[in-house]
Amino acid sequence: MTRWRAAIAVALVLLTSACATPPPKGTDGDLGNEWPAMAETARWVPQAGTCWDQADDTLLLAAFKPRECAKEEHNYEIIYVGDAGESPQPPVRASANYAKAWSECDAKVTEFFGGQWRERKIRIAIAHPGSDAWEAGARWYVCMLTRVLRINDNGNVRIAGTLKGKFIDPELEFGCHQVDSEGEYLDRKCTEPHNAEYVGIANWDASWESLVAETQKPGAGHDYELCRRLVSSYVGVPNIQTGTWFWLPTEKNWRAGDRTLRCHLYLGETSVSTSMKGVGAKGWPVK
Repeated sequence: MTRWRAAIAVALVLLTSACATPPPKGTDGDLGNEWPAMAETARWVPQAGTCWDQADDTLLLAAFKPRECAKEEHNYEIIYVGDAGESPQPPVRASANYAKAWSECDAKVTEFFGGQWRERKIRIAIAHPGSDAWEAGARWYVCMLTRVLRINDNGNVRIAGTLKGKFIDPELEFGCHQVDSEGEYLDRKCTEPHNAEYVGIANWDASWESLVAETQKPGAGHDYELCRRLVSSYVGVPNIQTGTWFWLPTEKNWRAGDRTLRCHLYLGETSVSTSMKGVGAKGWPVK
């Protein structure tokens, strides 16, 4: 009854005004015919076990082109869909709800992958509904993982198949590298000549600004000390004095929650053709 009276009122206004404003360009003035689409958007929830090719902070129904994980090449695998919580609009980075979703995704990916994903050529991402879907009632987020080519490369590797349980896949290990004086590097098998080897991750719960300031200080800083301890444990030499080389997540990922250094031992101009894991003082080439 209310909608009928409103329609009469609109008709009377149009009849009594020769200068009535037409509907905005690109619309037909009929809001009712948009309600089914809005309802569909609100009801739609992506499914875990689905793969696709894109990953942005926002996941839109119109842009979602799912692929069959086992058979079709893809970039991203959705492994979990969670509750995004209540807020006036989709959570933004650095918000409490975004941090909560990222933390949940972190744990879910580690479980799904079969080990700590940071130890491998893997990245994770989360996405929320768009503003229209959120306003219509959608309250989910998706948790995704993807494979990258190299340790400091955010470019995706297209794969067919799932990454479930792939922590043990040697192709995903960081392994060994040959690093030059400018920090450029080439991946190497550990049986090939190299001067750097991945030793583990170091957690550093600091702001991005503090991290940047520390890494730019001259001499050995906290970043070096964190990695040096890992090298010492990895090689089997207490209080080892050596160079280190590490990779940082992007600012975007650090702020999202990936606050870890990927640490390597670094031998400078010395090269070896075997892994330094557990070699002890006798096998350590730098005297």
